[in-house]
Amino acid sequence: MRLLVAFLALTSVLVAARPAARTNADRIRRGLPPLPPKRFYEPSKTRPELSRRSAAAPTSAALAAYYVNEEVFAGYVSFDSNKVATLSDTPATFTFAPGGTQEQMYTTLSSTTYNLGAVLASGSDMSDSSGTYAQVFATTQSDDGAPYTYSYTDDNGIETSIWTVAASEEGAVDLVWTNDPDAAGNPATTTAILFYSTSMPIIQAAGSLANIQLAYPSYTSDNIISLEWVALH
Repeated sequence: MRLLVAFLALTSVLVAARPAARTNADRIRRGLPPLPPKRFYEPSKTRPELSRRSAAAPTSAALAAYYVNEEVFAGYVSFDSNKVATLSDTPATFTFAPGGTQEQMYTTLSSTTYNLGAVLASGSDMSDSSGTYAQVFATTQSDDGAPYTYSYTDDNGIETSIWTVAASEEGAVDLVWTNDPDAAGNPATTTAILFYSTSMPIIQAAGSLANIQLAYPSYTSDNIISLEWVALH
């Protein structure tokens, strides 16, 4: 708490608060998986119904990150020179509709508008058992507001309609990935766990800690972060 207060004293344009305990964070600290996703894949539809999306006016905000285990401020979401999401003291500005479910977020870099998306290291599935992980980055590609996985390269999936945003200011922001349905058309979404390490300063996501440890064995639960949006005033 003292760390957060000290940081905010130096940041006059932002109003941030130490996050309240989050249900998924509490579950992760106890070694439990995140709660089941709120939206499920509907194999009969090529596009989801637009009525489920938020009608709230767009909001400009920063995204603040917190280490879940220690509940301390980790930094604001920004971008490196390759437009990969990282954390820093200088926040990027994002536009979205509060209260949205699997919606897109936008940011402007060098006068160009980008989607905040994620790209898988392999395949198109981020389920707990997929054995893969994703990187969060700014992309000009778009899934056109309809959460689904499409080909980014020969073996990678990318999605941009992945952000579920709490309606309240300083509310939780979750990455919800739409997986390929199984043969029976069973529900196929994953509420991802987000990771960050100062030795690997990029924001990554996976369905489980075990999945990302296949690529980064040194990652532990101490690398898990949560995101909250912070309105710009």
